[in-house]
Amino acid sequence: MLKTFRARLLALIAVLIFLRVVQGFYVSHQLGIYQQINDASTNAALAGADQARLYFLSVEVFGTAQIYSNAVLEKDTERRDNAASALQRLIADLQAVPVFDGAFSAELREKLVDDRPLIESYLEGVQNLLAAPTDAPNAVRDARRAVEMDFERLSLVFDLQLPKVSADIRSQQRDAQATGKNFEQVNILSQVLEALIFTAAALWFFLLLNQGFRRLEAAINQINAGNIQARAAMRGADELSRIGQIFDRLLDERLMAEAAKRQENEALNESAITLLGAVIALSDRDLRVRAPVDDNIVGTIASSINQLADETAEALGSVQSLAVQLEQATKETRQQAQEVDKAIVLQQQLLRGMEVTLADTSTQLLEVSGLSQRSAASAGRTARAAAAAQDAVGTTLEGMEQLRQAMGDTEKRFKTLAQRSQEISTAVALINTISERTHVLSLNASIQAAAAGDAGRGFAIVAQEVQRLSDASSKASNEIAAMVGNIQAEANESLVTLSRLVTDVVNQTGLAQSAAQEMQQAQSATAELIAMVGQIAAASEVQQRLATSLRKSIADINQSTEQTSAAMSAQKAWTGTLVEYAQGLRNSVAEFTLDQPAAPTVA
Repeated sequence: MLKTFRARLLALIAVLIFLRVVQGFYVSHQLGIYQQINDASTNAALAGADQARLYFLSVEVFGTAQIYSNAVLEKDTERRDNAASALQRLIADLQAVPVFDGAFSAELREKLVDDRPLIESYLEGVQNLLAAPTDAPNAVRDARRAVEMDFERLSLVFDLQLPKVSADIRSQQRDAQATGKNFEQVNILSQVLEALIFTAAALWFFLLLNQGFRRLEAAINQINAGNIQARAAMRGADELSRIGQIFDRLLDERLMAEAAKRQENEALNESAITLLGAVIALSDRDLRVRAPVDDNIVGTIASSINQLADETAEALGSVQSLAVQLEQATKETRQQAQEVDKAIVLQQQLLRGMEVTLADTSTQLLEVSGLSQRSAASAGRTARAAAAAQDAVGTTLEGMEQLRQAMGDTEKRFKTLAQRSQEISTAVALINTISERTHVLSLNASIQAAAAGDAGRGFAIVAQEVQRLSDASSKASNEIAAMVGNIQAEANESLVTLSRLVTDVVNQTGLAQSAAQEMQQAQSATAELIAMVGQIAAASEVQQRLATSLRKSIADINQSTEQTSAAMSAQKAWTGTLVEYAQGLRNSVAEFTLDQPAAPTVA
């Protein structure tokens, strides 16, 4: 029933309240008895005082009556009147004194004589003395003797009763004092008993609590000493025992939770070690490796790393394919530039031949005026030379047209190369985005590793490897971006140069067409020279001027051809640089091992 400290405390409080109530009732009862005895003693003392007052007033009345009777007998009117007045006042006072017979004990009341009839007879005799005629001395003397006799009887009664009253009053006072002492003793005894009960209960509570706390303290000390199997083993139903039982359950649950956590940490460490191996393989630029995905936070990171590796491999595959296409395009451009260079060399040779031929024609025209007899043969040679020059100009025009078409194709190639470079820039931007996501992923992994404490050290190493991979990817993407930027700049400069060369070729084509027209005119002139030999001398001066102009045009064409050759040489040099950049880009991308290497694609 009293198994808990709360129930025991309530029972103790109930016992103390019951004792306090019993003590209160007993003290109240004893206090009532003491109050009755004390009141009786007080009443007895008052009654004794009234008896003494009656005696003293009776003595005073007797003395005053003696004075009154002596004054009457001596016929002293003034003293008589004063004594009469004093007797009237004393009689009134004596009649007003109460008689407390009930205040005394029953035994005393049985021994006391009723003195009220004596007092009334005594007062009646005094009143008779006052009523006696003042001029009758005998009546006064008789009344005085009656008063004296009543006073003697009353004095005898008072002398017998006053000691008894005093003894009864003292007895009642002793009873009151004894009752008061008994009351004090009982009150002190009850308080001492209550204090003893309270002390015993407090000691009982202290011993019970001390025993429970000692068992808890012993269990805690053993646990602190390393004995994790120590338990309080408290079997009671009180609050402290329940606390000990809860403490034991908490220790058991804590051990189970630590075992589960230890298993989880071991699984997490194994996953982290596996992930670390995959990250190390990825850091060696082998993008074919994939980390195993488990049902924990490391599995989430492994999935993210696999996704990153897939996206990086896809982007690098695209970059590798673009690098191969760029290298192929630059090689074709360089080959076409070599062909254009060969055509320009051939054109220069033809132009030099035309220049020599025109020089001969000019010499012959100078000799026309002096050699009119050989004009027919010279005109024939001139016609053949004009036909050859026209063929050479036609060949030059065809070479110029081919050169213009080759340059147009080269310009298209360069535009395609610029587009491919832009695609490479897009791929590099994708790699930068992947690198940033990897950096954010490594930061999150570092934060998770720091939150995991000692269990996350392996995870922190994984985060560092991921960060190192992100830095390597970012560095490679920056290098690729720099290479692509150089390629775009060189391609743009080559495109501008090629555009300028195309414009020059178009201009030279116009000059060549003009030369062809002039050659046709020369051929017509030669025909006219054959038809009109007689007019050779007059027309020789005109032919000389035309030959000089033609020679100047051929010289201009030769100079333009040399400029075109220089531009094509510069273009060939830039194309060689572009090929080197393309090879460097392909070599940088080739450092990564992919599942399916990109095959060369001819654009």
